[in-house]
Amino acid sequence: MMAKKRWAISLLVGLIFGVFYICQRHYAHSGPVKPGNVILLDGTSCAGKSAIIQEFKKLHPEYVVIKMDDFYPQDLIEKAQEFGWMQGALTDPWEFIRTYLTEKNNRYYLDAQLRRELFSDGSGRHYLDEAKQKALVGRDVIIDTVLEDDIQYAIFTSTFQGLNPLKVLVYCPLDILLERVEKRNMSPDKTEHRLAFGAFEQFPELYKPQTDFAEQLIDTVRSEMLAQTFDKAMQDFIATGIATGYVPVLEAFKHRFIDHFGLATHVEVRLVSSRPYDVILNSGNETPRELAQKIIS
Repeated sequence: MMAKKRWAISLLVGLIFGVFYICQRHYAHSGPVKPGNVILLDGTSCAGKSAIIQEFKKLHPEYVVIKMDDFYPQDLIEKAQEFGWMQGALTDPWEFIRTYLTEKNNRYYLDAQLRRELFSDGSGRHYLDEAKQKALVGRDVIIDTVLEDDIQYAIFTSTFQGLNPLKVLVYCPLDILLERVEKRNMSPDKTEHRLAFGAFEQFPELYKPQTDFAEQLIDTVRSEMLAQTFDKAMQDFIATGIATGYVPVLEAFKHRFIDHFGLATHVEVRLVSSRPYDVILNSGNETPRELAQKIIS
């Protein structure tokens, strides 16, 4: 009986050491998990990022797509609840926040201004955290977003520090963007309708006039064209029936837009990106398929 017991104990010890040895050999051979690749696809609203990602997925199905828009509704609800909004309220979270801050601060906010007011503290980054977690376990990730200011760009950079993300900027000439939005808004499906003015709000944050020939030139555009497309987008926005209090805000933004790009003093503007990117794509010149092929060449 004792011999059988000693035999069983010896067998158990042998199994334990055997499993330990196999695990040790496996870890030594495989090592820690190699992080996946991370690609940032940045650009204004309606610049064509979604179409490019669709084509990119066909070429690289192993990539996981993380869209800021998929996380934004929940981020907005959490932010609205901080101001007293409750689930089931008749007013949607965005309009509740807009009304609350307009009345509290006695000022009207454009959409991009309001988002900066809400998320400059680093909140609203759940989609970045999700992308990072997937990359850390070895998944390849492509992120569809708009980094609307330097703070958001810095948050992205710090989040993926050490992972060497490929930063891609998708540029679309504003006259072509305006045409695309107008065509899209002809759809009977109202959920597909967009306002082009949102892209015009984001444009000065992503682009600036070239001041150094070492800066990569993206496009050369006529100042007259930029001014005309801005006016058309602004009038379309006003035509939606916005409150009259927004008109002075729009006029002030128009002056900043003109000053930023020097439209009153230059016949043409040589556009460059406001921040560093590894790849810059022009969706006005090539098809989404051609652009997707350029991301990973």
